[in-house]
Amino acid sequence: MGRVVDVLKPKAESASIALTTSIAKTPIPMIQGDEKRLMQVVCNIVDNSIQHSPSDTNIVVEVRNLGEELSISVSDNGVGVSEVEVEAAREGFRQVEGGYTRSNDGIGLGLTLANIFIELHGGRMNISTQKGKGTTVEMVISS
Repeated sequence: MGRVVDVLKPKAESASIALTTSIAKTPIPMIQGDEKRLMQVVCNIVDNSIQHSPSDTNIVVEVRNLGEELSISVSDNGVGVSEVEVEAAREGFRQVEGGYTRSNDGIGLGLTLANIFIELHGGRMNISTQKGKGTTVEMVISS
């Protein structure tokens, strides 16, 4: 996760957002998969958090051992969305407006592809969000 943070830290800093990691002290389970695609997923989720977070907030990338599973979560204090908007964002070619640094980049496939890549690795993606309070996206993959 260090590489993801290294790549996106300048973008976060230019938006006055702190980007930090929290990696469990317990051994992290090894997973098999396409490293490039998994990194792409985490990069996409962190980038979305940067776009949808206000200045002077913090985004945390957390890696935890869940026994037989690895959990990677990205938490922000951004705009958050409703459950209806979460479902719309999971659909291809749909975007939910309201980002702080919204530049209309992308075509609305980021979250859809992230979900597909995680599922292809035998995992699942959980999204916990509250409008106006932020979002946590957790990616869980079996080891």
